[in-house]
Amino acid sequence: MKGWRWQFSAFALVGGLATAVQYLLMALLIDALGWPAVPASGLSYAISAALNYLLNRRYVFRSRVSHGVAGPRFLLIVLIGLALNMGLLYIGVEMLDLHWLLAQLFTTALVMLNNFLLAKFWAFGRGGLTTEGRS
Repeated sequence: MKGWRWQFSAFALVGGLATAVQYLLMALLIDALGWPAVPASGLSYAISAALNYLLNRRYVFRSRVSHGVAGPRFLLIVLIGLALNMGLLYIGVEMLDLHWLLAQLFTTALVMLNNFLLAKFWAFGRGGLTTEGRS
């Protein structure tokens, strides 16, 4: 497995791509379709998560943990991240009266750190069951 710096950089790049997808969808839902910020963020986050799983498993962590193990674990990480995302965004937008984009930027940074650590050490890490030769 590659070093921490490379891995975190690759994770950040993949996360940046997924986040760009999330933000574009969120802006479309809010600005073009009139959705409230919190449900728009939730839906956008969920859609970008599938892209995140595929790219992280294959390119960032080069994991041999079977999809049957890594998939459900990653889904749990996504659900934890989704709860953090929506809760922190709610606090930012509804309680602190921040603009949705500023609140989402802070939220994204915290959720990203949480997701990296859980993915590295639990979903795709050596602690998982591996299946050689299967992807």
